[in-house]
Amino acid sequence: MKKDKVNLGPEEEILDVGGVAKLLKISNYGVYKLAKEGKIPGLYIGNKWRFSKAKIIETMGKPSPKK
Repeated sequence: MKKDKVNLGPEEEILDVGGVAKLLKISNYGVYKLAKEGKIPGLYIGNKWRFSKAKIIETMGKPSPKK
């Protein structure tokens, strides 16, 4: 598991796995897999993943609007 430092600003929106899954329109399992492979930036705190919404969008691209 890749463990990089992620600098979070005081006003950044923080997402959990479910929030990232909704944002990227993928399953929770897909989020866990991407995070463990280091393909999306996140922090593993205790036993939970946390993600910066801005950094996810920066990394994966802006999500397309729902139809």
